[in-house]
Amino acid sequence: EKKKGEVKVKKSDAMVNENGVEAYKRAVEERKALFQEAKRARLMSDATETTLEGRGDEGNTASTSRASGVSSSTQPMDPNKDIKEEDLSFVPKGWFDCPPCGEPIGLFIPSKVPLSAAYNSRLPADKWYTPRSIIESQKALGRDIGLVVNLTRSKVYYNARQFEELGVEVVTIECAGRGEAPTPEQVNAFWYTANSYCTATQNAKHVLVHCTHGFNRTGFMICHMLLRSPLSFQRYLSVKEVIGEFAKSRPPGIYKPLYLDTLFKYYHENKNGFVMPKLPTWKSEKDIEDDDDDVGAPLESTGEAGKEKAKDGEPMQHDDLLGEEIIGQHKEEVKNLVRMYILNQEELGRIHHFPGSQPVSFSRDNMQMLEERRYYVTWKADGTRYLLLLMQDGVYIISRSFDVRRLQLRFPLWGLSKDKKPSFKFTPQNGTLLDGEMVVDEDAYSGEKRRRFYAYDLISMDGKKITDLPFKQRYAYIEDYVVVPRKLEQHAIGKEKERYPYHMYNYDDECFAIRRKSFYPLHSCKGVLSNLIPKLLHESDGLIFQDWEDRYVPLTCHALLKWKYSHLNSVDFKLDVKPEPSRKGE
Repeated sequence: EKKKGEVKVKKSDAMVNENGVEAYKRAVEERKALFQEAKRARLMSDATETTLEGRGDEGNTASTSRASGVSSSTQPMDPNKDIKEEDLSFVPKGWFDCPPCGEPIGLFIPSKVPLSAAYNSRLPADKWYTPRSIIESQKALGRDIGLVVNLTRSKVYYNARQFEELGVEVVTIECAGRGEAPTPEQVNAFWYTANSYCTATQNAKHVLVHCTHGFNRTGFMICHMLLRSPLSFQRYLSVKEVIGEFAKSRPPGIYKPLYLDTLFKYYHENKNGFVMPKLPTWKSEKDIEDDDDDVGAPLESTGEAGKEKAKDGEPMQHDDLLGEEIIGQHKEEVKNLVRMYILNQEELGRIHHFPGSQPVSFSRDNMQMLEERRYYVTWKADGTRYLLLLMQDGVYIISRSFDVRRLQLRFPLWGLSKDKKPSFKFTPQNGTLLDGEMVVDEDAYSGEKRRRFYAYDLISMDGKKITDLPFKQRYAYIEDYVVVPRKLEQHAIGKEKERYPYHMYNYDDECFAIRRKSFYPLHSCKGVLSNLIPKLLHESDGLIFQDWEDRYVPLTCHALLKWKYSHLNSVDFKLDVKPEPSRKGE
């Protein structure tokens, strides 16, 4: 049963159920063995050439012995003969005149949906477009297709086995069409599936992506893929650039405003100067609203848009659920990466829950450490604790319950130029892990609320684990390598919009801002309590004492101390309830 918010991803034979790379390698080997056995048992016989009768049959496949993908009993329709409307009820409008596929964008080939060879008897020969003909025509051009991603919701076009018999894997991500762009969760599933496959095959094979016509849903997904792979281009790409690249590959590109508007909004970019593409020559004005419909697809809406509108009227809270779901195995890989950055080798084998450092309560037993070590103090925010993992494909927010969700935020890197002067480049952080807390700051005069993440520790930096560095150094890196590059890029975008029109990113549209939390020498403790905390824009329930020289300690850190106001203090305890022995007569 599909759970609420769950993305429906169907994978032939094997789901991604360990990690992406291992799963695909395993699936490939299993598939080879299965088909060798099938051949020996003569399971791939002429019976697979049965002509599909009626539009609802899913199971029959084309001949595996003919290069054309057509069985010997299938005769082409006379191209001079009029085609009856009822013969084509299963074919999407405009499909016949729509170009079969576009040019590759990297490893991705956009395509319209293929039709089973069993339909060939109803079609003119020059309109045949079968799974076999796709694979063989692309191979003739030097492109070996290893994965097909089906974005439709209909089962009438072809059966996945027709690709699988050719050694090609098929993954289905059911996207609605019908006036709905793919959801962020579906985009995450597409990115993870395609990225895992390309990694497992070392970019040796191409990925064919199709919806009904191969323009809007297909272009939308491929654009997301490009925007989440900036390291391949040595800089962040803009929405306008990737839309243009897809249009070159498959003219005129994405032509429905809904899909284009959704891309710009999701990646926090404005549309200044963007010119909407014209309709394709094969598309009529009256069909524009129906071009993404799938024959036989369910008509129900997800209802997500209405839920979002309902949330808009609710007060902003620091523990609001942020971001979007990622599929199960993707989530496990992110959690494992977080554990690797925080834990040592021995701890990795036994600790599988949230590994972040936790303070202990201030007491008479540990207060002597304030005299023995160099401590700094900060306020204890009444917010929500999170880890933030900054990757090239997005930002992952990890809660205390060790749940993972994805956010669309921007964290550029910076470094030193050849003359040793500070410089920055529009490439993303990749493998930077922050520790901090989410609060909602409310201006006392205007009442305006702003969600902010106060970062107080840095665990890894661009893929390098730094937990053994002293806190004072990790703390300095937060400002130098996370906060300052964002400020520099914001300044550059504002200053050079005319010179670099693709720098249209709007930081104000992100779901929260980020600041480095301030720490003060221990002797400032009284001032923090009497002067700083009353002026905060969010609630505080005490103080945190941080050893300035300490390494990052996972789980309970006995040198990290917390003090809370007495009326807010609490004691953690475990209650062990044992039932009383039953007595006679009761």
